[in-house]
Amino acid sequence: MEPKAAPRNPSRLCPLGSSQDLERVLEFEFVRATENAALNAIRWRGRGE
Repeated sequence: MEPKAAPRNPSRLCPLGSSQDLERVLEFEFVRATENAALNAIRWRGRGE
């Protein structure tokens, strides 16, 4: 007798509840990283000339 695969449960794979929640979290992380990079780049503006 072959062991049966456990049924896939999306909430088990993604602790946030749904894949849309995960996408939203990743989008906010991308925005935070972009904003942080822009704020840190201000001090270097105009120094490469």
